[in-house]
Amino acid sequence: MSDLLSDVIKKAIEVSEKTKHDVFIYYYPHVKSFEIDIHLNGWSEDKNADLHIKTYLNAENTSKVLEQMKKELNQLIDEEE
Repeated sequence: MSDLLSDVIKKAIEVSEKTKHDVFIYYYPHVKSFEIDIHLNGWSEDKNADLHIKTYLNAENTSKVLEQMKKELNQLIDEEE
């Protein structure tokens, strides 16, 4: 699972650096929570995230949620190519 988590983090950075979108990454070790916020067309002070995905790293569906995050991020990268 740590490899998948690393992949998601790398993809989030790639999206923010190579596209017009911004991705925020949140990790809360005290509750084993990981989440991302995707801001399509960039972050704006007066706009909430367009997509928010959250998982607890000790949950049964963690791998599935991390795969979903990775898929969403890959789609944003593919749009730019």
